[in-house]
Amino acid sequence: MANKKQAQQKPRTWQWWVEKVFMPLLLALLSGYFLYLTTREPKEPTGDEATDTATDLQFTDCVVELECPDVDRIWDLYPEDTEWAAIRVFEASISADKPLRFSMGWCTKEESLLQSNLDQIELVFTINGVSYADKMKHQYDSNPDENDETKDDYCYLGGTVVSNWQKGVKYHIELGYLIKADINDGWDDYFRDEKRYSNLLLVIK
Repeated sequence: MANKKQAQQKPRTWQWWVEKVFMPLLLALLSGYFLYLTTREPKEPTGDEATDTATDLQFTDCVVELECPDVDRIWDLYPEDTEWAAIRVFEASISADKPLRFSMGWCTKEESLLQSNLDQIELVFTINGVSYADKMKHQYDSNPDENDETKDDYCYLGGTVVSNWQKGVKYHIELGYLIKADINDGWDDYFRDEKRYSNLLLVIK
């Protein structure tokens, strides 16, 4: 039961609620958000911050350098003696009118090993999260072994030329292989879930 003083109090108007409750709460929220914007630390650029999509890119077949000798390689944009760690993102920039040749290959010491290796390898070629592995043209090849020219290495090569880059856009590019099961190429062991590909954030000037 309410006492006499409480019973005599008038209901508060909507103007009171706006002035005494909602406005102070709104000001507190705005002040907190402004403080967050001015004090937060800037993030390092990652592939997730790549902008736009790769839908306007153009792809031209080119597996080996002889097919497109005047086109620069994507690998030339990386620092010398780069260690291919998929978790590390390198950054480079080119002009919008510059085509780039993307190439990769997998070789084995014995011909019999090549197909069994390829069965356990997934090709990784993505641009801004979209896979373009199907844009790679492939061919089998053999080359003299660098340590014994009387023997051949047996290889599966892939390549394409990418052009029509969009000015001002950042392209996050992954290129290489994901190992799906333990394999040996005749020289070295590779293990399941091993990521042997590079990360590049390509900025178009």
